[in-house]
Amino acid sequence: MPLSDETARHLLPDGRPEATPSRSEEAARLAELEGQTGREAMLPRILAWQILIAETLRNNLSRVADTLTRIGWDESFELVVGYVALAPAQYADQLIGDARRNEDHVFGAALFDYRGRHDRPTRRSMDMGELDHRLRGLPLVYVPVANVFHTVPDVYLATSTCWAANSPGGKPDHILTAAHNVSWQGPGRRVAFNGGLTGQVVQSTTHPVDAALIAPNFSPSVLSAQIAVEPVPVLTEPFSFDGSKSGAVYGKVTLVHVVPGVAHPYSPQRVYLDTAGQSGDSGALVRSRRSGRALGIYTGTLKARGVTYIHSQAMEQACTLLAIDLWE
Repeated sequence: MPLSDETARHLLPDGRPEATPSRSEEAARLAELEGQTGREAMLPRILAWQILIAETLRNNLSRVADTLTRIGWDESFELVVGYVALAPAQYADQLIGDARRNEDHVFGAALFDYRGRHDRPTRRSMDMGELDHRLRGLPLVYVPVANVFHTVPDVYLATSTCWAANSPGGKPDHILTAAHNVSWQGPGRRVAFNGGLTGQVVQSTTHPVDAALIAPNFSPSVLSAQIAVEPVPVLTEPFSFDGSKSGAVYGKVTLVHVVPGVAHPYSPQRVYLDTAGQSGDSGALVRSRRSGRALGIYTGTLKARGVTYIHSQAMEQACTLLAIDLWE
């Protein structure tokens, strides 16, 4: 569901909250965005709200889970912050109806529930003003979801992300892709590329983190530059990716993950998009059109009742877990 500049501006709360980032990467990104002009002038304000909401949720995981579900915090839950796309059936919820301002999104957060069949939630939404008075009127929306990966049966028809070096300062002679393209299989699995070329998996993250490293039996053409990785994608950031099936795809970042205060390294970290690819595009490199930095690895969609969310594996987490640098 595309997010227009007008909708993003209309839904953003008034003013700029005092946000004290707990993560040094957030503080650095906020400082980098200060002084923007024109269409990008609202980016520091967006990020300040993004940081405040994420920090509030990070400190209240159990309370959020207890309020919206019949169980405490569960590893099958995912919290995201930003512009939450809505199904028409959700408009009847009074909090959501007020917050959407006649748009098809709300600015706030969502709790994605991957458990499948489960008890009915205690509430469909929560006013985050219950957690911090500055967030009054901003909804946390409960959304049961199911993953749909945009892969294909034949791996050679999927999309490679980019070349990678699997050690600091090492030679960029490996290929990065989505782990679900190789069924999350570990070292030794043989992989076919176009033209009869082959390789084998050397590393694969543990599900649900979605990144794998392949050693091909061929060398790259000349690589000229290392690709910088963006640790703090900002809501509305323009992105592009080039999928094997769809070709060039453009859009905006709509939602970003909340890193828990005490996180297991394999708690999924995702960057959500407003424009989808197709089956065969999984593995595509999602990049910021503003900075050229890597935002994520395109992976597919989440299906909910009446609405679809489009996701990518956060590149910062993939590079950290695989200990790689990216090249082009």
